[in-house]
Amino acid sequence: MAAPRMSRTAALWGIAIAAIVAGLVAYRFTNPGRQALDIPGFATTAANPNAADISFVDQDGTPRTFRDYRGRVVAVFFGFARCPDVCPTRLFELSQLMEQLGSDRERVQVLFISLDPERDTPGLLKSYLAAFDPTFTGATGTPEQMKALAARFYVAYRKVPVGDDYTIDHSAATYLIDPTGQRVLVSLSDASPAQVLQGIRALLADS
Repeated sequence: MAAPRMSRTAALWGIAIAAIVAGLVAYRFTNPGRQALDIPGFATTAANPNAADISFVDQDGTPRTFRDYRGRVVAVFFGFARCPDVCPTRLFELSQLMEQLGSDRERVQVLFISLDPERDTPGLLKSYLAAFDPTFTGATGTPEQMKALAARFYVAYRKVPVGDDYTIDHSAATYLIDPTGQRVLVSLSDASPAQVLQGIRALLADS
């Protein structure tokens, strides 16, 4: 069973990388005066939370937009609470990075955006994320809202039937939004936790 799952994941990464490259080209044309940061394991993407006036609800049921997180570096990861491997691994890594940031952690917000809004209720996300770090924010909403958010960030995902249930295959990039919301870095498939930490620190220093 492992081989088919790996091939699905590889295919999704191929789609995601193509979207990232297209986004990078778009960014170069639409932001010619904005200097790109050269950070190993990351590229600059045209994903623009400012252009997405898409609301969602957080783990407390409070309506939110990305504007609520201005002034902080936002580390965004798309996934779902029932994810068996990639999501808990990445959230654990992010919780460890928050510890390494020391006092700078007050200037960083981790945002976990659900690709499974039918099952990921605010209450479920709250209990799920609390196991990693109580400061992590979860985002859910209607299927249409989540689909629009995923499209804004070039996220590749699909629902896969498993018996009478389903799982979700998805790309696993981490997005880092600078405190102004103007620049978004996206991790490549081989980015290490150390490189993610480097990216966060670079955006903090550049703000």
